[in-house]
Amino acid sequence: MYSLNDYNFDLPNELIAQSPVQVRDSSRLMVVDRKSGLWQHKKFHDLCDELRAGDLLVINNTKVIPVRLFGKKATGGKVELLVLDYNDLAGLGGNPGVQPAQCLIKASKQCRPGAILYFDDGLSAKVRSFSDGIYSVTFTSRDGLEAALDQNGYMPLPHYIKRSPETPSPCDDRKAYQTVYASEKGAIAAPTAGLHFTPELLDDLSDKGVELVEITLHVGYGTFLPVRVADIREHRMHTELYHISTKAAEQINLARSEGRRVIAVGTTSVRTLEYVSRESGTV
Repeated sequence: MYSLNDYNFDLPNELIAQSPVQVRDSSRLMVVDRKSGLWQHKKFHDLCDELRAGDLLVINNTKVIPVRLFGKKATGGKVELLVLDYNDLAGLGGNPGVQPAQCLIKASKQCRPGAILYFDDGLSAKVRSFSDGIYSVTFTSRDGLEAALDQNGYMPLPHYIKRSPETPSPCDDRKAYQTVYASEKGAIAAPTAGLHFTPELLDDLSDKGVELVEITLHVGYGTFLPVRVADIREHRMHTELYHISTKAAEQINLARSEGRRVIAVGTTSVRTLEYVSRESGTV
């Protein structure tokens, strides 16, 4: 189970959807009964039938930022940039028109220190250094980097979903690649399991007596990095910023003490709960 080869899976390109279904909760849902081993193929809106009154559903309310930029080098060559440290930039004081940042850069050749990258609406980035696959750059803009990203940035979709300025998206990625309950800015990738919920499904779950609790984990750039080691235990994990309010912790602990099921939506919620859990099962 520790060998990377144990996780090889042949997924043909024609089976990788390039846009979501029109109605979020009409996506497919596989239900596995751990006791009987029975597998069933259902729709996501059938989740209401699988949960019961008293269950506590833990969702990640992080909001994805459009941190992907397409631009050009001074030579005219195309360049793609991904801002990694949005959370650090959000609280940065000083001159908002000149901001340092950590980035991933994709270009035909490695960008050398001193290189200037140009983007739309007067936004540019000067490469300062490169280390361990990450570039340090300084952005220069009229209204600050956050405003520039909001104006010109693209959503940082997984690499197997193809988007570029030359190939317009078949859908509104800023809306489609965001959960309906996203509220806390800071992620550079979506908590994808939550993308299938609709306001109507959440209302149905509430009417059934399913309790909802929000936590925050800002998904970091580690989600984009491939595993390059044969033994997965040697893979370096990257840090992510999380927050669980006192009220949320109390809701989770109460459900545990009452013997109710605590159900995490997706791996981001799972790893947050695992990280903060005591041996007793409380957070």
